Amino acid sequence: MRSKTATLLLVALLASGCGNTPDPEAAETQSAPVAKAAETPVEVKVVKLERTAFPFRTFSSGKLEAARQVTLKAAAGGLITEIALREGAAVKKGQVLLRLDDRALHLNLEQAQLSLKEATLNKNDKLLVYGGVYGVDTSVNAKKLDQILVETGYYRAQQAIERAELELKDAVLYAPFDGVVAGLKVQRHQQVAPGEEIARLIDPGSYEAVFPLLEQEAVQVRSGQRVRVIPSAMPDRELTAEVTSLDPVVNDQGLITVRAGLRGAGGMALFESMKVEAVLERSLPGQLVVPRSAVVLRSGREVVFTYDEKSGLAKWNYVKVSYRNDDSAAIAEGLEPGMAVIWDGNLNLDHDAVVRPDSGVKRE
Repeated sequence: MRSKTATLLLVALLASGCGNTPDPEAAETQSAPVAKAAETPVEVKVVKLERTAFPFRTFSSGKLEAARQVTLKAAAGGLITEIALREGAAVKKGQVLLRLDDRALHLNLEQAQLSLKEATLNKNDKLLVYGGVYGVDTSVNAKKLDQILVETGYYRAQQAIERAELELKDAVLYAPFDGVVAGLKVQRHQQVAPGEEIARLIDPGSYEAVFPLLEQEAVQVRSGQRVRVIPSAMPDRELTAEVTSLDPVVNDQGLITVRAGLRGAGGMALFESMKVEAVLERSLPGQLVVPRSAVVLRSGREVVFTYDEKSGLAKWNYVKVSYRNDDSAAIAEGLEPGMAVIWDGNLNLDHDAVVRPDSGVKRE
């Protein structure tokens, strides 16, 4: 009997010992607060949030166009005997660019001059007939003199001289302004017709950036507004321009054409129709501005983490962004002035993560 009782007591003691074995999951749960307390702080950078001006930027792709350019055309027809045009060559205002064969034109002028001499002799004779003095136009009244000039062909001879001189002038093409030759279409000894295109003359000092804007963007643009222009072929170069005009007509795509004249672009290798990126910038006062890197996505929503100095924890805040540019964002909802915004080290943060600003809270 005693042996049986002892056996039962031994079994009870063993069962009691097995019941006191720690549960792994329970142990992990109990130790969780200790682990969190020992969590290594994440190094972050913060900035004190305050209202300031936001540099709002609008980007558009366009091209360069010379505001002053002209298509050179032959004023008269004839054979080209002299040409001083070469694509890309610089020319000066008044320089002779092209000359046509003018031998026949000189003969026409000489013939017209001879006709005027004959008409003058006839006029002088007529003065005597009408009671005047030979060679003295004022010896008869104005009405009689006019009749004499018509009858003798004097007016007609004068007009022939003017026409011959004009034709001689049209046989020579002059540069209307300083510029660069482009699109040359003729050569020496070629026959050209009146009005035939010779070449284009471009003033490289009159380049404008021409680019489209949406209606809602264009209404914010003003004449004289500064524009940054970046040539696609030279992304490391930036030119300054000013808005000179906005087309008052919206095209079929809902776009408005803007022109901005370049300033101080002398010496740069710029070309007609060169592709450029135009950046318009205007200041929006009183905005809550954060570095663009401060805005991150969590579950498809935009979040900005702030640093709570009392607890040393990161707090996430759902935000609504009103404006963005390449380095900043303006916050419309979700933040208040004075908050310490985390803008670096925030990519993998969670709510209530332990953080440590690397050099304290700084102002932007």
